[in-house]
Amino acid sequence: MIPILFLLVLLISLSIYDNFRMEPAEVMEEVRIENQVEFSTSDQGRKKVIPSLELALEQESWAEIAREYELELPEYPFNPQGEVGIFVLNGKVKYVQSLPGPENNVEIRVAVDVKDNYYHMGTVEKKEFWKEGQEIRWILMDHRGEVFQELVTEPDEKEEEKREEI
Repeated sequence: MIPILFLLVLLISLSIYDNFRMEPAEVMEEVRIENQVEFSTSDQGRKKVIPSLELALEQESWAEIAREYELELPEYPFNPQGEVGIFVLNGKVKYVQSLPGPENNVEIRVAVDVKDNYYHMGTVEKKEFWKEGQEIRWILMDHRGEVFQELVTEPDEKEEEKREEI
């Protein structure tokens, strides 16, 4: 029993001795950058991301939009006679819905999930909604119905879009 008590006392005394002999922790010196200028923060945080919609009605605009946003086009050939190209920036398309609009026009709703630094590229077949002489209103919205953007295209006009930012 005495050897165990002796070892316990020895262990405690060594612990106390080590605490007295500890060297203070080194404080890291801040590295100065040459010609550094002092600044103060006024505000910081995350910016609200707002999705946007780009439409391609012709082959040239399909390639131009991809080039502008540095997107890689798929191997699949775009057919402007039968399709409309859709580019959604900062959002992922959940669904596309065609509804009759006022004055026998068409309303296309593109519902998206908002995603920062994300894009979604696709096509919509014209036969689903395209009729000669009708105005087509494209509405970019989220699943709750909050409208981000509206675009108006007329089938007779090539690539002329009237934009109404909301």
